[in-house]
Amino acid sequence: MRAPPPSEGVAVRYAKGFRARRQSFDRSRSLDNRRARHLKSRQLPVAVTAVALAALAAIAASGPVVSLGSHAWISVLLFGSLVISELVGALAERSDRARPLEAESWAFAFALLLYAPSASLLLVAAVVRALLALARKRPATAALMSASSTLITMAAGLGVLAAFGAGAGLAGGSPTGASVAGQLVAALAMALVAGLLRALWWSYLRGVSVRFALGPEAAEVFGAEAVLLLLGVLVLALVEKSGVFVPVAVLVALAVQFGAKRALEGSRLRSVDALTNLPNRTSFERGVEALIAEAERRGGSFAIFLIDLDGFGEVNATLGTAVGDLALRAMAGRLEGSLRPTDLLGRLGGDEFAIAAYQVGSREEVEAIGARLRRQIARPLEIGGCPVAVTGSIGVALFPDHGTTAPELIARSDVALFGAKRQRLGVSTYQGGSERFSAGRFSLLADLRSAIGTSQLHLVYQPKVDLATDRVAGVEALLRWNHPRLGLVGPGEFMPLAEQTELMGPLTAWVVREALAQCARWHAGGIKVGVAVNTSAKNLHDLEFPGMVARELTVAGVDARWLEMEITESTVMADPTRSRLVIEQLRAMGVAVSVDDFGAGYSSFTYLQHLPISTVKIDSSFVTTMAGDANGRAIVRAIIDLAKDLSIGTVAEGVETEEVMEALRVLGCSMAQGFYIHRPALAADMTPWLATGVVSGAISRMTRGGPPAR
Repeated sequence: MRAPPPSEGVAVRYAKGFRARRQSFDRSRSLDNRRARHLKSRQLPVAVTAVALAALAAIAASGPVVSLGSHAWISVLLFGSLVISELVGALAERSDRARPLEAESWAFAFALLLYAPSASLLLVAAVVRALLALARKRPATAALMSASSTLITMAAGLGVLAAFGAGAGLAGGSPTGASVAGQLVAALAMALVAGLLRALWWSYLRGVSVRFALGPEAAEVFGAEAVLLLLGVLVLALVEKSGVFVPVAVLVALAVQFGAKRALEGSRLRSVDALTNLPNRTSFERGVEALIAEAERRGGSFAIFLIDLDGFGEVNATLGTAVGDLALRAMAGRLEGSLRPTDLLGRLGGDEFAIAAYQVGSREEVEAIGARLRRQIARPLEIGGCPVAVTGSIGVALFPDHGTTAPELIARSDVALFGAKRQRLGVSTYQGGSERFSAGRFSLLADLRSAIGTSQLHLVYQPKVDLATDRVAGVEALLRWNHPRLGLVGPGEFMPLAEQTELMGPLTAWVVREALAQCARWHAGGIKVGVAVNTSAKNLHDLEFPGMVARELTVAGVDARWLEMEITESTVMADPTRSRLVIEQLRAMGVAVSVDDFGAGYSSFTYLQHLPISTVKIDSSFVTTMAGDANGRAIVRAIIDLAKDLSIGTVAEGVETEEVMEALRVLGCSMAQGFYIHRPALAADMTPWLATGVVSGAISRMTRGGPPAR
């Protein structure tokens, strides 16, 4: 044994030895855990196989081991049709390879069961299912489970037929009340047994109850399989009638089978994201609600991890959306591969994914899972031989600590995600108990969700005047909410909540739609003014936002030059790369972009050089006091001079006196906006004023102040 270096003390050697023993112990425990999981994954298939073999032995003991019926060609034809239908069905891959297959050929299997029931028939049908499962790259345990499920299901049907006295005597015989009842009950029993065995296997893999594993589609699958089984009676009747009807019987059975399969797949596709084949937002919310019910029954807990890919906009911008789509698919596969059987993964839209991690409740577990997910996301993706690197921000909400419904939990994880991105934390857990996000606030948010698209929401407009000509240069659209119970709710109360949830997207879309519709009405009446709409970080960081704006411009029939988007400094600085991409797309369309409240935020003048900004709006805190505050006046002058050097227009907000307005005119400010010119007003009240302003052009002739906003 090599002697330790002289400089190495006893404590150091002891620590090294302890670490070595600990690593050895961890490796051993990890191996034991893998062996335990491996053994567990085989326990249920082995048990079900034992039951299936016992049923097969009982059938062999009570009936013929081999039987081809009175006409061997009918049995051969039905069995060949069974194999063909299974092969054709196998061409459509299912994303979940662990789950046992739904049978594709119940019509032919039931017809065989009615015509020539025997132990060999059941065994061969089960072997075919197992081989096809393996051919579709299912795990051996899933293939074994599929074969055993087929045996047990057909044995159950045979038992019901025997109980009704409608067993092997069916072939060629006239139908009786007992035989018809036996066929109906046998078909229903087989569909029920097949569904229960699938749910049993799924619940065993995921560690959840059978009720949860049945899932929302259980009733649809049961109905489809029952119809296919009963179709087997018609198939057999046609085949026995005459050989002429054989092609008709086979084609009818295949058509109904594929129709049922297409209907089921259509139902599934409506609940999955087309790009990644993951559950979409609606399906994910249903899954979370099911998890809530499961957790409440078992007294468990789980966590929602909302994931946003940082820097993904740069991928689309530099490599194209085709590469971006491939990267999203690859990331979806990577995230799916890191899940436990009990976890649920969905794509909520854009580059946003969500994971519901079952039986996770402690902060330590949340931090460990969050760190692991971020490491997985940060690994470069290989797309067409090109490495694509992104990072991820994660917001977490816990059940039941942070919410008891799916919308609540997703909204609060969204709040946490916003905090993670804004503070660059990587992973952030929702901080419960904050007054800003109290139960009352979330109740208000739920009311706002219902108010979108109703008369509760309306816009008011405040004009901006060109100081060089005293003509109206445009109006700013401002959102107001007339709550049915609370009355007029100020934007300061509901907008901060909306800005940190997924509600900001549809809310902004509604504002853009209404503002453009009013702009079109003004233009039709000869009032040529543009309209400005405020946007949030959610909008500016959404790569699909420019597309929404383009669609609304087309619908309204308004040229893009009449629309202006107002952003804030903090919005840009929160994610400069993605903000730049969205702003550039808006400017390429012809939409103007202005920076609102300039000077009150980061005041980083550097980004003005690199972003295609058309106007900066000087914050009202400097404007309102500039007449009596030398410092405020100096700041306003500096902003105006900087904007002139960059060929950017300026708008002074908060103009409340003629003195301030004249001072701004002297300093060379481009436009002014404030109560001195006009208070925010409804379109009906603003229209006559705008018509006067556009026609006369002289602000001195306008009625200053106007009616207050309602």
